[in-house]
Formats: sequence, C-alpha cells, structure tokens
Amino acid sequence: MKLMKNIINEISKNIINEISKNIINEISKNIINEINENIINEISKNIINEINEKKF
Repeated sequence: MKLMKNIINEISKNIINEISKNIINEISKNIINEINENIINEISKNIINEINEKKF
C-alpha cells in the first residue's frame, strides 16, 4: 500500500512539474514575442519617421 502511494505521489509530482514547465515556457514565449513585436514596431516607426523627414 505504501509503495502504491509513493508511486502515485511520484507520478503526480512529475505531471505537475511537466505542466508547470509547459506553462512557464508558454508564458516566456509570449513575453519574448511581445517584446520582439514592440521592438519591431519601434524600429519600423523610426524608419518611417526618418524617411518622412528626408522627404520634406
């Protein structure tokens, strides 16, 4: 009985760790994507402003 309980606890722990890892990875990916998008938008804005300034 004790062995069974230990096995179930270990499996549960592994599942929770895997889920946690996946959640953290997904959140990290989303944050990195958001940062990259903001950087690209800022660079694009700067390029457009630079082009517009040269036109006039």
